[in-house]
Amino acid sequence: MNRDVPDMIVATPGRLLDMMSDGGVCLRRVTFFVVDEADRMILLGFWKQVKTVSQQIRPDRQCIMLSATWPPEVRDCSLKLCRESPVHVNVGDISDNIDDSDPFNREKQRTARSVKQEIICVPRCDKFYHLLNELLPMCFKDHDNKKRDTKVLIFTSGKKSVDNLVGCLRKIGWPAVGIHSGKEQAEREWIFDQFKGRLNTEDHSRASRAEAVILVAADIMARGMDFVSVRYVINFDFPESCEDYIHRIGRTGRAGHQGYAYSYFSENDFWVAREMIPLLKESNVEIPPMMMKVAEDPAYWPRNARRGGYGGGGGSGSAGSSWQRDGNERGGSSSSSGGDRWGSRGGDWKNNDRRDNGRDNWSNGGGNKRWENSSGDGGGRDWKNDNRNSRGGNWGSSRETWK
Repeated sequence: MNRDVPDMIVATPGRLLDMMSDGGVCLRRVTFFVVDEADRMILLGFWKQVKTVSQQIRPDRQCIMLSATWPPEVRDCSLKLCRESPVHVNVGDISDNIDDSDPFNREKQRTARSVKQEIICVPRCDKFYHLLNELLPMCFKDHDNKKRDTKVLIFTSGKKSVDNLVGCLRKIGWPAVGIHSGKEQAEREWIFDQFKGRLNTEDHSRASRAEAVILVAADIMARGMDFVSVRYVINFDFPESCEDYIHRIGRTGRAGHQGYAYSYFSENDFWVAREMIPLLKESNVEIPPMMMKVAEDPAYWPRNARRGGYGGGGGSGSAGSSWQRDGNERGGSSSSSGGDRWGSRGGDWKNNDRRDNGRDNWSNGGGNKRWENSSGDGGGRDWKNDNRNSRGGNWGSSRETWK
């Protein structure tokens, strides 16, 4: 850096402080100080590092803080970081949420108008069935195997959920890839190239595979990533806060394009309903009666809410909760045999979870479809579809295998 003095430095706060302590970087002549993703930076505990960096910069610097959401914590820190009263600049249609008399005291939030949103209430153990037979076929109904200009971004709650869902989709035939913080940088770049459609068969031994159209991700992908071709965002696991919801669905509907966001709301998400209702109302999203019911009734606020996966097993729900399905009310979760039994599609589909041998069996009473986990290890990773003609089960050639 001594030989070629850069005009701009992009760094994380911790690494920049290390370089400053070693004498490798001097910030006394810096004119502009930019804090990107300011809300995340502050809420994750990096405020002290950001403040230390700012103290090493000339007093007459210009400070810029960028954030898609503006919670009170960010507002307070911005006032401390700026020497003069800051100017609030709004980009996009979030400006409707701002009170011109006091823009830094905003309580209302709204998602982008370019994203059409829908909340889907389903039992937790039915999410994968609905995703496979309803959402994904709908997303790609106008696109064949040769025209893959529509991409789908699916969010789950963690690394294990990402790997499990990708494994299930691949075995059924959907070209899906997954990304989370546990993957190496080289693997992440290759996955991005797959999803963006910039594969080069000379650079990677596996690049001869067809381009991936589905990316399953944890919240690492909710910020800072821009995929113009992403038309659909699916929250397979419901976000844990309004801020996470805004950032997730903000991956679509960008640069003037229309986007669509679908979010599954199940019994494990009752606790977040109360917080989400005002945001959904401000965004003119139709709120399902079940979600409104649990948001208004304290009896549906579990004290110890747990995230659940898909494919049954375990699970937690508020006592006395019920789901209206095809005119029949089914109780919360049945703990016999250690699993959940929820009626689906008129009660034909059920999950017979047997913890003693680690098998999850999804069966249809009609006998025409069967999804089975035959791994025997309880991991829920080896799913297969015995019905070759099931909707959404054949993507392109049946010889195309994604592993």
